[in-house]
Amino acid sequence: MSERVGYSADKLNQKICVKLIKKGGSMSVSRDFSNDGKQLVIAIKGKFDFSLVQEFRQAYSHIGDSQPTVIIDLRETDYLDSSALGMLLNMRKSLGSSVKGIQLVNAKPDVRRILDISRFDKMFVIA
Repeated sequence: MSERVGYSADKLNQKICVKLIKKGGSMSVSRDFSNDGKQLVIAIKGKFDFSLVQEFRQAYSHIGDSQPTVIIDLRETDYLDSSALGMLLNMRKSLGSSVKGIQLVNAKPDVRRILDISRFDKMFVIA
């Protein structure tokens, strides 16, 4: 069972960080709009699995009218499972034409392998 231990919102920078503590370590989802509103960066730290479903949904909600490019930064993602793949697909469906595009970036080799096997390169830009 996870427990919310921290939440901060800075309206000036439109930055939201949600941190969780779960058996075995900490995880987090953070959201950061660029100053011009053209990019929304969502960073996942630790394990990307079902325990992050609510925080991940919150990270891409309320994107406004600027039609940003959504960048999912996987630089600090150690692991993702089928529920994480489902969350990415649900995000894509939910956002539809309200964004310019969705990019998955900075995946570690093991995470990239899962994305490749799942053929996510056919649905997302993976860089």
